[in-house]
Amino acid sequence: MPFVRQHLIDPLSCVRCDSCRFVCTNKAITKIDGTLAIDFDLCDGAGACIGACDTGAIQSWRVVESGAVYATEEQAMWFELPPQQDFGDDAVSPQDPAVPCAGACAPATAQRPQVGKFRDSAPAQARVVANVMLTPGGTSEIHHVVIDLTDSGMIVAEGQSVGILPPGTDDQGRPHEARLYSVASARCGEAGQQHHVAFTIKRVVSVIDGQVYPGVCSNHVCDLRPGDPVRLTGPYGASFLLPEDPQAQFLFICTGTGIAPMRGMIEWWMRSGWATADRLMLVYGARTVRDLAYHDELALAAERGDIGLELALSRDPGKARRYVQDALAERRDRIARHLASPNAYVYLCGLVSMEAGVFDAFAAICAAAGLDWPAIEVAMRAEGRLHMETY
Repeated sequence: MPFVRQHLIDPLSCVRCDSCRFVCTNKAITKIDGTLAIDFDLCDGAGACIGACDTGAIQSWRVVESGAVYATEEQAMWFELPPQQDFGDDAVSPQDPAVPCAGACAPATAQRPQVGKFRDSAPAQARVVANVMLTPGGTSEIHHVVIDLTDSGMIVAEGQSVGILPPGTDDQGRPHEARLYSVASARCGEAGQQHHVAFTIKRVVSVIDGQVYPGVCSNHVCDLRPGDPVRLTGPYGASFLLPEDPQAQFLFICTGTGIAPMRGMIEWWMRSGWATADRLMLVYGARTVRDLAYHDELALAAERGDIGLELALSRDPGKARRYVQDALAERRDRIARHLASPNAYVYLCGLVSMEAGVFDAFAAICAAAGLDWPAIEVAMRAEGRLHMETY
């Protein structure tokens, strides 16, 4: 019986960001009921999708019998990958492994969260309890939206994402797909309300050739009022999680609405009583101070000594442009000590354009301190201590 190596997506790690689908030139990646799947007959193995995935979910393969590949419809029903079947020594060669390649993994002590319980066809039903605009006078409109999950059956953890289904249909007459938003509250709930979950939503409005195109879901959510119903899918993500380790040290780096998961993580760490400024540092980038979501509460946490806070403003009037990598370089001694520690964790969230600058800064800082950044990066990834969620 001939065997083939089938490329798959791990539904447990996948956050449904669609990055892999957008870059697949063969259109081999499809979305069924909110779950991404790969068509074996269309996949050419070129690997364009690999670099687009921050979670490592796309780095999954199984050896199967050539006449029994997993259909996309079957993949869409999975909550986790099926185990590799044992076909004997002749089925798999060392050069063609049947196990998932190394991708993102959760911290060893992280709790196992609920994942993928609700799909597009059967979403959780919830209601809005608050909607506050966070950036008056800013260059972008960012809202803090709180949703009540009571009786929905959905349980979320900081670091996860949730899909929001906007009403209506697209220009093809199909129901709109869910848009994914990072949870901005801790597992204990927004403001300690167990079933309240918060999101940080930027109103998206694009102008193309003079034509205005409002983002379907972001505008829907930003316009919601307390009491309005909302349909949710997920939750998604099983790797961008916090360790349950009081000795852990954190470096959070974010831009724009990438503050969302960081806020939830910081909140949980402070409630655990483990947060101190020398063990938890946040580097937050935005255009101006008015574009900083949650600026006041973060400044208060820094004043109390719960966190170390570095702001990087790229359009601050009268000042030189400052990006997150500049803030890292200015704190090079602390960053070097952090990266050298076996208890250190790094989380990045925000625009994908910041990745190169951040990693270049890490490389330069390590080189100056006599540290081997490539080796540190490999170790941190393997141990679930380096996490990225960029878009």
